[in-house]
Amino acid sequence: MPRCHWRVELVGIAVVLATLLVPGVAHAHAVGTSRGEYALQGRTLTVRLLFARAELVSLLPELDGDRDGSVSDRELRAAWPGLTDAIVARITFDAAAGTCRGTLQDAALEEGDGLSIGAAYLCTSDPQTLAATLGFLDLLPHGHRHLAAVAAGASGNTGRSVAPGIAYIGHAQLTITGTASNGLWAAMGLGRQAGRVFRLGVTRVLTEPDHLVFLIALLLVGGRSRSLLFALMAFAVGHAITLALSAIGGLSPIAALVGPAIALSVAYVGAENWFVTSADGRWLVAFPFGLTHGLGFAGSLQQMPLAPSQMPLALATLTGGAEAGQIAVVLVALPLVLLCRRLCCQQPRVADRVLKAASAVIAVVGLWWFVNRIV
Repeated sequence: MPRCHWRVELVGIAVVLATLLVPGVAHAHAVGTSRGEYALQGRTLTVRLLFARAELVSLLPELDGDRDGSVSDRELRAAWPGLTDAIVARITFDAAAGTCRGTLQDAALEEGDGLSIGAAYLCTSDPQTLAATLGFLDLLPHGHRHLAAVAAGASGNTGRSVAPGIAYIGHAQLTITGTASNGLWAAMGLGRQAGRVFRLGVTRVLTEPDHLVFLIALLLVGGRSRSLLFALMAFAVGHAITLALSAIGGLSPIAALVGPAIALSVAYVGAENWFVTSADGRWLVAFPFGLTHGLGFAGSLQQMPLAPSQMPLALATLTGGAEAGQIAVVLVALPLVLLCRRLCCQQPRVADRVLKAASAVIAVVGLWWFVNRIV
């Protein structure tokens, strides 16, 4: 085999293997999210938590005791002791609060795939501020993000003013006060909180397998740098538009439809790579698919319990983080794609076979995701 030939084949095999491995690795580190509302009034802290059922089932198998893939009301009731030990008892407080005894008040199956938990903590002192540690995050998959809202709990304040926060493993502390003005946003500092929302955007991009594979599929076809740039910019603009529409409340994505639609976009681009020879005009495809992928991120933004005045900053930082993550993917993947194409310019047929093999894998993976999400 000529030297040029085997070098292209070697790089091609590496690209195909990388395409195969990305979905599995990224899926293993997919970011899960949960929500929490915390309100302190006098000596009592009330907590309302919302989790994805699948995450809690992986943590507490007794939630699906008959292994039928669903959680019934009876199974949920039987799992109360486990929920108390794994969730309620693992929220702890600093010594200034005295002893805070937590009890599970209720647990319910929510619309979609949600599971809510209500708890109350009665402290022996009458603290104005509670420093809480969310120990249950240590039991959830690494990378899980908990979107917390510290609600105003002062007597006579009937408004639902909230201060947002994001907690995760290694940063599981919340400051809970009885007034909205001294909530978590102020306690943590505006800049620090914005940094966490920014990192959430980056993490969502880098740990979402369908998003990563779609970006790689866009780059594989090659072409002029300007055309590739236009396609990536169109995808980013579409992504930002749906995030903005979600933030202002004009768009409410349906998770059951968004997931399959994103999977189909991956399959389509993989299949299209067999018939296009360059990225010229591909922004026309990238833009609507950017809108679709943005819907996948819109759910994260809507789950953040934000006051209207805080939404612009959250939108800007989450969008900025998502775009930064995409840029990081492009900076890593594009040089590898260009290397594969230019390593042996005298073997265009080999390069074409490599492109089609990688694109076929991407198309099959996209179809598999689509079927899996529909089922």
